[in-house]
Amino acid sequence: MAGIRGINELIVVVDHIEANPETWGQGAWACGTAFCVGGHLCLADGARPEHELVQPHWKEAGADSLGAYMDHVLGSEWNTYSPEEVLWSALETENIEVSELQWPDGSIRHIESEARRILGIDRETANTLFHGYNSLERIKAITEHLKTHDSISGFYDSEIGMTHA
Repeated sequence: MAGIRGINELIVVVDHIEANPETWGQGAWACGTAFCVGGHLCLADGARPEHELVQPHWKEAGADSLGAYMDHVLGSEWNTYSPEEVLWSALETENIEVSELQWPDGSIRHIESEARRILGIDRETANTLFHGYNSLERIKAITEHLKTHDSISGFYDSEIGMTHA
């Protein structure tokens, strides 16, 4: 049985995430900082963040600087965090998530639907592959399955102890 159309793209993205884990955030998308598997696929396809979220957000909140905003949002110990932790904390606190990116032609497209298009997968397969709670090990196992199958059907998911119908 043949695998999915975009298996080579998926393998490249998984390898990139494994080598650069700081660029990966499966639970949410943060413009310019970390992306889930779907976001990485879109970036590899030429997409870019449409705008910078953090700076305009802190300016709109009336803060004089990003530091002043972070003091207010995260407390005075925010400067002991890594840059990634600071951004993720601020995005989580403000409930900001990026679901669209801009392509070279100027169009703004939804990450999940474009990642599905790139891979040539159905919605159920995408929902399983792009799930926010996926570990890198689970994503790698799904990728292995998709090398020889055109959907998630038949995949034994050891994390939940079931085979996908």
